Amino acid sequence: MNVKELIERYESGERDFSRVDLQEAILEGLDLSGADFSEALLDGANLRRAKLNHVNLSSADLNGADLSQADLTGADLRDAILDGAVLEGTILDSADLSQADLRVANLVQADLVKAELQQADLSGANLEGSDLSGADLALPSARA
Repeated sequence: MNVKELIERYESGERDFSRVDLQEAILEGLDLSGADFSEALLDGANLRRAKLNHVNLSSADLNGADLSQADLTGADLRDAILDGAVLEGTILDSADLSQADLRVANLVQADLVKAELQQADLSGANLEGSDLSGADLALPSARA
């Protein structure tokens, strides 16, 4: 699928784009709110300033993607691969990033208010100036 086809299908009401291959795609500034991109290949994609409210990106590959200043309010990013992704100034308010791979991600001045970050790998991530108010960074309690 190419970007033009994605836009046409989204505008006609389709929301299921699970497992789509949009590696290196330029999706800058698009409104794709509510879409399902679970298990999608979006590594290296340009999603700067995109509106992705309540989008499903669970288990998606966003390795090295540029999501600067994107709005991912309420997004599902569980198990997503965001290794080396740029999320500078990104809104991740109430987003679920449980078990996400955020190694070496740039989260400078990101809005992570009330975000779920349980078991997320933040090794080497830059969180300078980020707002983590109410974020859940706790490890799950051990069960007997």
